[in-house]
Amino acid sequence: MDNDNQLRVGGYACFFHHLDQNNDIILETAFDKFLQQPLLFSKVKFLYQHDITRPIGRWTHIQADNLGLYVEGILDQNLADGMNASIMTRHKIINGLSIGYKANHSIYNQDNHRILQEITLFEISLVTFPMQANTHLCDISQPLHF
Repeated sequence: MDNDNQLRVGGYACFFHHLDQNNDIILETAFDKFLQQPLLFSKVKFLYQHDITRPIGRWTHIQADNLGLYVEGILDQNLADGMNASIMTRHKIINGLSIGYKANHSIYNQDNHRILQEITLFEISLVTFPMQANTHLCDISQPLHF
């Protein structure tokens, strides 16, 4: 694959302890078991708008830190949707991120918010309207200049 047709991107796919539009709150330990399983980790898809027929690249790094789930990946510009996603990401037209997952363990708190304690991650998508505010994807292929 031609490296000139790949855009390195990164950002936060979700944040811990933030209420999303579906009344869910993800705990900082929710991905612990999942991230310890390399076979599952390597199968996480990079999709456009959660559409399984529209892969746009691949994730190269997924890590839980003190803020949330940080990801890095490659947008493949050899794919039509990958090229469009690259353009939209660079121009900040669409840069939201959203996760597709299965909640393995959860409880409800007194405010009827679902607290996600353990998650199996299937995909992370570039989306127009993320469930969690402030999730974002940006071009990390260029060095930062301060």
